[in-house]
Amino acid sequence: MENEKIKDLLASGAVGAITIDTNVFDAEGKNVQDGNLLLLRQVAQAGKQLLFSDMTAREMERHLREKLESTKAFDAKVLGRLKKLVPDDVIQSVTDAMDGQEQNPKAALNNYFGNVSATVIQAADYTSIDELMNRYFAAEPPFEADAKKKAEFPDAIALLTLEGWAKKHDTKVLCVSSDGDWKRYAEKSDRLIIAPELKDVLAALVRVRGEMLPDRVRVAAASWLASGPAKEQLEGAVQFELDDHLPYVDADSYCGFDEEVVELFVRQDSFSLDVESAAVLSADAEEAVISVSASFVVDGKFAFSFFVRDSIDKDNVPVGHTYAESATDVRVELSITLDIEDFATGKASELSSNDVTEIAVKMERIDFNVGTVGPDYSRDEDD
Repeated sequence: MENEKIKDLLASGAVGAITIDTNVFDAEGKNVQDGNLLLLRQVAQAGKQLLFSDMTAREMERHLREKLESTKAFDAKVLGRLKKLVPDDVIQSVTDAMDGQEQNPKAALNNYFGNVSATVIQAADYTSIDELMNRYFAAEPPFEADAKKKAEFPDAIALLTLEGWAKKHDTKVLCVSSDGDWKRYAEKSDRLIIAPELKDVLAALVRVRGEMLPDRVRVAAASWLASGPAKEQLEGAVQFELDDHLPYVDADSYCGFDEEVVELFVRQDSFSLDVESAAVLSADAEEAVISVSASFVVDGKFAFSFFVRDSIDKDNVPVGHTYAESATDVRVELSITLDIEDFATGKASELSSNDVTEIAVKMERIDFNVGTVGPDYSRDEDD
């Protein structure tokens, strides 16, 4: 659903609340301290309610806990390496900074709910076990007859809770979700409406408020995005993200193998911005957040180490190595935070790269296919 249609829905008063699914929470990096999830504070500013079913809130807490545990494991690995390179006082400073970060997922989530003025609604208040089981045995959305039904219970509870709330308040709920089960359920519901992209909802919330500043930002941002400096700056941000990206590499070989990423890089002259897709996600007297899509080709170089299994000793015996390259087309979403204090007051009439304070790159896993690979013995001889 495009943001123009969403804006019309919000402006008409038909929608009284907005919610997001856990797949949106995950896609935004489970980031409850900044980024696009925090921009949902605009829901209340637009006179709507931001809702989370208790089932969705629990799933978000679990996913956030998994993220924090993964981060702690990574931090421990980083500290282990740093101890070999830097003095003890530096290690202590880094450790103190890590310890100062929020490590309690429940507290972090509750703090987020407070920051965006969200309300968590309870399933027990708006649905019943009878209704849930009736849908389960009748294979009605979100349940499917040929699927693993147990996995669909969280979705069913969340959706029934939201619909029950909407009926009680005689309104509709706009659900931000890319989940097929949510879409199927909403198609048969008079109360739930699906919007697959969070950025479209955020852009619509900005527009429905009818303020002049976002329109000014939109025009100025489009002009800046079409410039060479903007393209260079944003391509650099994408390359920075690629440097830490872990792709999936598909390969075939008659040997067993381990692969390692040597480098990933944006192919020269392949980077382009879809300026027409640019949208203002938030704008106030101090800062604005805009989104834009970027397309480019990623070239990858990979190292392969091959081995065969020793049937007697049960060990893996190295038999050589090689390198392989592959390329793939990629499209990402960029969220760009701009300092617009001078622009908002009229001291500046344009936006520039100097106004950028943060660039967030939303990049899904990149897949490469290098075909069939095997040991390169000629390279071994050269070495």
